[in-house]
Amino acid sequence: MSVPRVRLVQFGDKTTSGRLVDADLLMEIYGKATPEDLKNFDPPERSEIEWVTKKKIREWYVIENEKGQIVGTTSASFKPFKRDPLAFKLLSPGMKGWVGRTFILPKHRRNRYTTASALEIEKMAKERGLKKIYALINKHNTSSIRAYKKAGFKHSRMGTIRFYPLNYTMGEKQAERTR
Repeated sequence: MSVPRVRLVQFGDKTTSGRLVDADLLMEIYGKATPEDLKNFDPPERSEIEWVTKKKIREWYVIENEKGQIVGTTSASFKPFKRDPLAFKLLSPGMKGWVGRTFILPKHRRNRYTTASALEIEKMAKERGLKKIYALINKHNTSSIRAYKKAGFKHSRMGTIRFYPLNYTMGEKQAERTR
């Protein structure tokens, strides 16, 4: 099965259907998490989305498929920031970026949208001159781990990571703190 084409629509921009990507839309998407999802995924709160966006710590995106349908959301950070303790610890020194909070709507799963969005984030990281990017995933979220592996990330008991041009792994304590 090939990886589908996706479009990442950044916070503040409009989707193909004309919806503004804002905290309301992101909360609507994350609000569709099932009880099963919540066992291995901790959706952000509105205040987190608003704060990190205002401070330009992280970029939030809505994931659209080729038909312009909203299929999920993801976020990425392309620089360390002291006021985001987990990201700062993980991203310095030498680490440059990370992707996380990826959530695909239940009705759009099993279509490789997580893998496709990871590849898009990877392109953005390379365009910004980054040498490596990490995927922060709860260690029990096996479906996300598989999806990022398909995008070329490596996984170990300690975490999931992507390096350019090399691969490496991060510590288990850090991976556990992403929950």
